[in-house]
Amino acid sequence: MKFQTSICAASLWMLAQGSALAFGDSGHSIVAELAQRRLSEKTLTAVADLIGAGTSLASLATWADDFKFTAAGTKTKRWHFIDIDIEKPDPAHACTLDVNEGDCIVAALKREIAVLSSKTAGHTARADALKLVVHLMGDLHQPLHCAERNGDGGGNGLAVTFQGKGPDNKPRTADVSFHQLWDETLISAHSFSWGSYVAELETTVMPGLMPGGLQGDYVSAWANECHQAGVEAYRLLPPAPASGRTVIDESYQKQVQPILNRGLTLGGMRLAEVLNETLGK
Repeated sequence: MKFQTSICAASLWMLAQGSALAFGDSGHSIVAELAQRRLSEKTLTAVADLIGAGTSLASLATWADDFKFTAAGTKTKRWHFIDIDIEKPDPAHACTLDVNEGDCIVAALKREIAVLSSKTAGHTARADALKLVVHLMGDLHQPLHCAERNGDGGGNGLAVTFQGKGPDNKPRTADVSFHQLWDETLISAHSFSWGSYVAELETTVMPGLMPGGLQGDYVSAWANECHQAGVEAYRLLPPAPASGRTVIDESYQKQVQPILNRGLTLGGMRLAEVLNETLGK
């Protein structure tokens, strides 16, 4: 489940949607870059020690999506989401351990933050934990990584046709799943590049936005917030047709843009908080 670099040519853009896996590459890069710009000097030094000097968080932000398809990472597949049904919410059931694919993003993120902050864990374990935390923090701020409806797997089972506007204000069309729409399509349709999107969020969304701090069970609190955003993402959908794909038009795109912007921005700000707390003290 993931945010892929936007492509200007319409035909290539449509092809890119079919290959998106998860907050696709662009979304994860946005979250990671927002975080990196807010790391303390001590945290930056610790990050460089773990992943190498000059390596950006954005460059490794999708490592976890590749890792889950390896033999070593197969038991992390369920770490990327928690499918809480919007009509019958049951977080405990949604985080049940699957012996083959793992448990859920809430449990996994707590574990990996603990490994990252450990003074006894090995260098490789902590480096992998850093890459996982960077990625999972992005996933935890994508609404359809925390919500589903009638077992549709976070919108992966809901086929939609996007008929909105691109960053050039020209019409764009793509046949995707509802999950892919949130992972990548809405991002690609909003900005020509993830770098320009970062600049926009820093100037128009971030001022005055409070990430909330790291008090109490903050990971679960963020998951609940993510779920509520997922509830809204489903609520704003147009009525399903008798047959065929649900059409997502410019009206839906405009209504959910603030939700998307807020999730990306909070993901970056909160990732910085987590890393400064675990590596910068």
